[in-house]
Amino acid sequence: MANEGTGPLGFARGDSGSRASVARGIVARMSETDTTGHGVKAETAARQGAALSAARRVRPVAPLTVFSIPGYGQLWTGCVFLSLGNWAERLSVGWLVLTETGSILAAASTMAVRSGAGILVAPFAGAIADKVPRNRLLLATSVFKACVVAGAGYLAVGGIGSQWNILPLMALLGAAQAFEIPSTQAMVADIAGRERTMSALAVQSVGTRAIGVFGALMGGVVSDRLGAPPALYVGAAFLVIGGMTLYSVRAPVRIVAARTDGVLRGAVDGLKAVSRDRTVAVLLGMAMFVEIFGFAYQAVLPSVAQDVLGLKATGYGTLTVAAGIGAVVGVAGMSMLGDYPRKGRLVIGIIFVFGVTMLAFGTSTVLAISLALIAVIGACMAIFDAMQWTMLQAHVPDAMRGRVVAAWIFAIGFGWTGHLLLGYVAEEIGVQWALYASGGMLLVAGTVALVLFRRVRLL
Repeated sequence: MANEGTGPLGFARGDSGSRASVARGIVARMSETDTTGHGVKAETAARQGAALSAARRVRPVAPLTVFSIPGYGQLWTGCVFLSLGNWAERLSVGWLVLTETGSILAAASTMAVRSGAGILVAPFAGAIADKVPRNRLLLATSVFKACVVAGAGYLAVGGIGSQWNILPLMALLGAAQAFEIPSTQAMVADIAGRERTMSALAVQSVGTRAIGVFGALMGGVVSDRLGAPPALYVGAAFLVIGGMTLYSVRAPVRIVAARTDGVLRGAVDGLKAVSRDRTVAVLLGMAMFVEIFGFAYQAVLPSVAQDVLGLKATGYGTLTVAAGIGAVVGVAGMSMLGDYPRKGRLVIGIIFVFGVTMLAFGTSTVLAISLALIAVIGACMAIFDAMQWTMLQAHVPDAMRGRVVAAWIFAIGFGWTGHLLLGYVAEEIGVQWALYASGGMLLVAGTVALVLFRRVRLL
């Protein structure tokens, strides 16, 4: 997932009067959900005029102008290096486990363990991201991940033997990821400000997907020619470079009150604030369901490459790149919309397209067709994530940015159930049936959201 927040987002009507009314409601919610007290409410009140002014204008934004924001270029570059390292590691590990164990479920379990670890850590990670300097936290997280990935490379030298030997390392990576995502997303919002957060997050997502996804292709090529260990070592190097680049970013001074409470208190306050806002709760529920039955298809993608399309690691990387290209096109198109007034309907429509395309992907045995379909899937995933981030950020105050993203990570962390479920279906019945199940459940999710979640339709 890129996120935005052009002033208040998600206006339900087109006239300026009702948009101003929505803006007032958002400002009120920002005050109500402020559990830290002190400077947050004062800052919220000072922002009310700007929020109402932003509410009166809905216009497309030239996305690349965000690079004129001091520090944004460094932040974007650091995120791209992290993405290169993350993609290289994921592809290398997934392919390594599949080829050494011959088990689709074993390969899927590596992704499931990541997600499960994220669930346990996410609430505390978000609170820490709101409490400490985010650039330092990102450096520490990146170096830690690099050490774990290098450890996986060392383990792979003699063969992993069983997936159980590498699963503890995947759990550590999942826990670290729970710190990385809220910190980077919140840093984007810190630097860009609310009125430009939407475009800044979209451009960041385009960069991490357009360039970072080539880390997967690189991981596939290196794995085919030199083996998994060198591919993992290269991924670790990218992670270190990304962390050092992000450490050099100097974001504007944030709200002091965000640092006054303890980590445990901050985590609890974040969960309470999220649960009180029904719109945020519904958005997180949608994210959880789509993660379980949609995004989890990635757990069986190595088997699609090997067993359905007859590809090697480089071909698996090519499929991943095609999904990344689709994601870039999707997010780039979305960023040109500016503050699109019907975000909820757009998200529901994306779920339907996601489901139909997944069904078609399950039937394809031709590489060219599969590449086109997975590009559409990648676009749906990227737009869904970006719109989720946008709408979530619009419903919380600045002091809660890290924690609302952590709540999102907590929600999508339940994707581990989808990884194991699809992996089991793929192993017992066939990988194409797993994709059919994924597509069918997405259509169910879209129908439920369209019929029952009026609150989301009106965003």
